[in-house]
Amino acid sequence: MKGRLAKLVAVALALLLVLVFAVPALATTPEFDQNQDAEASVDNTCPTIESGYIQILDQMGRLVWDQTADPADNIRKDSYCFESEKIIVYAMICDDNGESDLWQHTAQAWLSPIDALITELAIVEFTSPTCALFKGEAFIPSSSVWKCHHDVYITDIDKYGCTATNNRLVIYDCLKINPDVTSTFIEPIVRWSGLRAGDVQVPARTNTHLEHVYAECDGVEVHLNYNLAIAATDLEGSVGVSHVIPVSNVEYSSSAAGIVKRALTNGHVDVGVFQSCDDIDFDFFVTVPTVEPGDYHGEVNLEITVK
Repeated sequence: MKGRLAKLVAVALALLLVLVFAVPALATTPEFDQNQDAEASVDNTCPTIESGYIQILDQMGRLVWDQTADPADNIRKDSYCFESEKIIVYAMICDDNGESDLWQHTAQAWLSPIDALITELAIVEFTSPTCALFKGEAFIPSSSVWKCHHDVYITDIDKYGCTATNNRLVIYDCLKINPDVTSTFIEPIVRWSGLRAGDVQVPARTNTHLEHVYAECDGVEVHLNYNLAIAATDLEGSVGVSHVIPVSNVEYSSSAAGIVKRALTNGHVDVGVFQSCDDIDFDFFVTVPTVEPGDYHGEVNLEITVK
């Protein structure tokens, strides 16, 4: 009986082993992380100065000349400036490395041929992700520092020390700084002779007189705008003569200014606005009051104010 039981147990165990090893194993998908380094090297791109222009402000802060404007819209018809006036310089600069690079550019405006620094330029606005408008300004110094014809040029270096591909770009080539201004009056003396008390509106023997204002830089004429005003004094009698011919008894005419016989005064009165290449004509007339005979002397003064 025991032998039979042992045989049954052995058979059962054999069947169990067959069943266990006959069942196929379940498949599993392997999981793992593979980390690989990546590298990219970006070279610096040097900037480019795309363009630029200048403006001039007078001592009152008025915009009197703009390189980008129509000449007819400018107060001044030529690009001249004087001591204590202001020059404003603009430059458009592009850098493919973008805004973070542009913020740290060293942009400057210069005068040639003396290579004098005008001003540092700073960003005014971005016109695209890679381009910005730069601006700087400076007061004009005396003629002992800056004088006559100069070019205005721009230099630029990016934050990595790369100079602009078109460095020293000239943006304006004929700025006229502190030009020489002179004036002549021909005939130099307004003279009457042979007058008698009671004479009315007698023309001066030296008519017609011409006022000429001349401006130049390095021997080249500058077309300068100026305001002309006129004043005079009484004609006073010489020693021993107690009378005067009042200034209001002297009149002047000017075809250039469209003036016909206007009385002179002690205070300056505007004649008009002219250019330095113009000849301004003046004729003078005197009405003689009841005065003693003798020589009478006075002055006619012309005030020239550059605009």
